[in-house]
Amino acid sequence: MYFDFRFDVCVPKGLFMYTKQRTLCIANWTSGPYTFMLLRHDVLPYLWIFRFQTSLEESFVVYLLSDLVDDVGVIPRVTSRYFRFDMVSSAVVPVTSLCVDESEVCADVDKKKSKRCDTGTGNRSSVAAPALTCPRACGLCNATRPSFCEFPPQMIGSWHDGVNVTHAEFQLTTAANRKSVDIVMTVGDVATVKRRFHCIQWEPAAPSSGKRPTHGSRFIFNEFLLFDESKGGCRRRYACAWVLFKSASIIYFRLSESRTWPFTSLPSDPVDCSRFENNARFRVLISRERRDMVTCHLPTRKLGNYSVTFGDVTCDSTVAVEPQKRHRLRLTLTDCTSPTPSLLMFHCLDSMCVANSESVDVSLSGLDVGLAHR
Repeated sequence: MYFDFRFDVCVPKGLFMYTKQRTLCIANWTSGPYTFMLLRHDVLPYLWIFRFQTSLEESFVVYLLSDLVDDVGVIPRVTSRYFRFDMVSSAVVPVTSLCVDESEVCADVDKKKSKRCDTGTGNRSSVAAPALTCPRACGLCNATRPSFCEFPPQMIGSWHDGVNVTHAEFQLTTAANRKSVDIVMTVGDVATVKRRFHCIQWEPAAPSSGKRPTHGSRFIFNEFLLFDESKGGCRRRYACAWVLFKSASIIYFRLSESRTWPFTSLPSDPVDCSRFENNARFRVLISRERRDMVTCHLPTRKLGNYSVTFGDVTCDSTVAVEPQKRHRLRLTLTDCTSPTPSLLMFHCLDSMCVANSESVDVSLSGLDVGLAHR
């Protein structure tokens, strides 16, 4: 849970929180008409109890107790060390509204003839609204900036990792109008998270026009700034996606962690993917609709003494590419870590030689397979 007090002067004395404070939920329970959450400071050794009505309305009262007691009085009586917050649900922001002020302080700024906007690094104790907090009121965005952008036509359709859609842990679907993507992630055995992201461009140049090969490669690499549809009173979140188009059937896809606005430091900073960590791993995604075969990057002679890995199974293998059909691969398997047929035939959907090594990554008919010379 995040607490955003906007300014240092708004943080209550004795609360021991920063202006923007992340807390961790340790436990939760109900007692009487209230739900209690035990919160922990994400860095320092402070704990609080967060109490709210189990049956929520558009507005409600929250008590944050510094003493760890589950007081069920209308007004806490067991302890006097508490803070009261009067909560109001945020107004729903239409997905078509790209230039929005999400802080209530921005309404006051917009009404004044002489707008008080801090466009520099800002005095954190100042009551002037930081321009990044109120981008619309302070003129950082307008009706035409930012704007929607489009994903490349190569991304249209459904993509998934794993052998098939049924067992996929990650699914990506690009809308026909190329303006949004739906991402479905399966966490563990049961939990499924679905999010819809829209492509957004802050500067005039569209991301799709910036396609470029990477490091002299023939493959096309793109990056996209995204925002998701806010739901349940949550603020809009932004993320970045990096896509490597390997073939008509294969893309490599990487999604950053999501961040709320502002994610830049100064109003003059570019609003793009440079502010997002890109150290997440690329996912190999396979098209659900297209199965265009490519030439396997292996010699025509039979290759022995190879270790083959697909999924969690590892085998010793003899590898052969059919001379007349270079896109078809034959594997003769022995000594597998799990029961596996001894002869397998595959079609290559993608093939890549790994630099400075004797290994090849091949996507074979829906399987991401690693071949390594022993």
